[in-house]
Amino acid sequence: MAEPVTLTAIAAGAAVVGAVQGLYTAVNGESGFNVSGSSVHYPKEFPANQFAHHGQSVTWDILKFTAIGAFWDNDLAVSATGYVSNDNTPVVGWQGSEHPNIPVNRFIRLQFTKSGSSENMSGGLLNVNISPWAGDGEIAEGSAEDPWAALLVTGRFDPRGHGDMQYSFKLGVNSFGSLYLSEVNYNGTAGDFDVTHEGDHIEIKLNQPLLGEN
Repeated sequence: MAEPVTLTAIAAGAAVVGAVQGLYTAVNGESGFNVSGSSVHYPKEFPANQFAHHGQSVTWDILKFTAIGAFWDNDLAVSATGYVSNDNTPVVGWQGSEHPNIPVNRFIRLQFTKSGSSENMSGGLLNVNISPWAGDGEIAEGSAEDPWAALLVTGRFDPRGHGDMQYSFKLGVNSFGSLYLSEVNYNGTAGDFDVTHEGDHIEIKLNQPLLGEN
């Protein structure tokens, strides 16, 4: 592809949403805390060195897993690290490129890993897989001015003792680092299990019965 020539304002109503690039290597561990090798890049049509600016560097715990009960009580987390555009100025694109109407001042570039602040799992299993909701190359949700990368989060949460849950949900991340949660599904043996949106993160909580409680 020829190098873009001129960074130009996109005419009102002409901007279009780009595609999401998602890299993903699944995990299916039998014990411990396992996180898939996952990353997201938007818009896929342009490499990072053709974004309009450097954006804002971000690192935060985006998923937090908690199990409270008789057998263990650990806080486990998955972090998102990278940068987002954090830009609400009028959209601009590369005139002379193959995609002149895809804004390059709206971007997301994140990697998902086990958080450095996460505790060690004292027993049992936690698998976390994060992949593009509709596959690599899907068109982002939202608008060209406010695009969202949609992700599928799936896995198994089986702490030592009572409770073994399969879970899945849709996680959206936009170019400001904001989140949305939808399409929550889970099944298993825990009677008290919740997946909730708590400000800057998604919380997955399994409450085990205390000894003597049934």
